[in-house]
Amino acid sequence: MKEYYDVLGLKQGSSEEEIKKAYRKLSKQYHPDLNPNNKQAEEKFKKIAEAYEILTGKQKPKNQNPFGGNPFGNRTYKAKPLRVDILLTMEEAYMGSKRKINYKSRRTWYGI
Repeated sequence: MKEYYDVLGLKQGSSEEEIKKAYRKLSKQYHPDLNPNNKQAEEKFKKIAEAYEILTGKQKPKNQNPFGGNPFGNRTYKAKPLRVDILLTMEEAYMGSKRKINYKSRRTWYGI
């Protein structure tokens, strides 16, 4: 977390107002429109934007779950394997073939 404060040139624990002020100043300085064809300025701008989003709580750090947690609460579900018996001729088994298979599931997606 300390590196995000460093990117904005702030001390750890700075207020949200200080973070916003530093972000505005640096983003104007390194904005890609003001620094065309400057890859270093573009990379710096991306780091500044990421630091601002994380420090203001608008984005989670990259090392956390990108989906913000399990959408099913604390439960986890695992699909049961599907087994389909298909009769093939020896020629189909050797040469290969394509089949369209229709089946009906007895369970709903949430396991009830």
